[in-house]
Amino acid sequence: MLILSGKNAINAIVDLDGTIYRGDRLLDYAKPFFGALEQNGIGYKLFTNCSRRTPAELAADLRGMGLDARESDIVTTGCIARSYIRGAGESAMKAAAGSAMGTARGSAMEATAESAMEAAGGAGGAAAWETARAKIGGRALVYAIGSDSFKRRIKADNAELAENPGLVADYAVVGFCTDFTYGDLSRAMWHIDGGARFIATNLDETIPFGRGAVPHTGAICAFLERASGQKPINLGKPSRLAGEYFRGVFGQKRVFVVGDRIDTDMLFAENNGFAGCLVLTGIATRRDAESLERRSFDIFADLRGLSEFLARHSEG
Repeated sequence: MLILSGKNAINAIVDLDGTIYRGDRLLDYAKPFFGALEQNGIGYKLFTNCSRRTPAELAADLRGMGLDARESDIVTTGCIARSYIRGAGESAMKAAAGSAMGTARGSAMEATAESAMEAAGGAGGAAAWETARAKIGGRALVYAIGSDSFKRRIKADNAELAENPGLVADYAVVGFCTDFTYGDLSRAMWHIDGGARFIATNLDETIPFGRGAVPHTGAICAFLERASGQKPINLGKPSRLAGEYFRGVFGQKRVFVVGDRIDTDMLFAENNGFAGCLVLTGIATRRDAESLERRSFDIFADLRGLSEFLARHSEG
């Protein structure tokens, strides 16, 4: 199965944990692999389902491991959540404003803001008024469960974090978090029950930690789904929404996905019409891959094998 037939597949989406590194150690052949990508003129983005850290923080970690990584090389599901909220907010603003211009547009926005305040409790004071105006002014109201870095990133890009206990958020967003409380879950459920759009940065049930695993974002979302009866919108692998994000990055160019998991990385590739390259340096084993009734991806023992494939392709 040729994944790079001709010169069509010219961009790569590369997983991090289990593919490029494990724990705090860069895996063998990671550096030569990126050299092979560059030698073949293949652009790439590093993509992790975990929203806990920002691209800048991850790039610093990778440089500490000896890989020359830039912040612009890295995409997290926090980035996709940010983009999703911004895009939905812009669409809502256009719909609210319609084709009105100038004073008419301003009046319509004022009227909508008043309606938002009334829905939030009438003359609920200056705080409710300012929050309502902020929402209509293009700043979505977001209740977030996640790391401090994740929350800062959400807030920095045209959003406000929901802090007023009487005003329902536009979005309830769940990212990976290790120190959330029962109160955090209760407040998230309140927002979801009130009409907030329930968003998951991923639905992975576990994440490797040390020699074992710990609950991941999917486990947190399962609690809220069971309690609220609402299914979350998944923005991470293997969703098509994540694929749409990368189509925005790469345009119409062909893409292949490199990763160590069948249920996220390879399914992400299949769901979005991308080619898939499974490396056996993380979660999945060869037996896992070969036991599938239908397989839509190639298997490589490690990044060296994939690098050699790229070299042969280049020579051909």
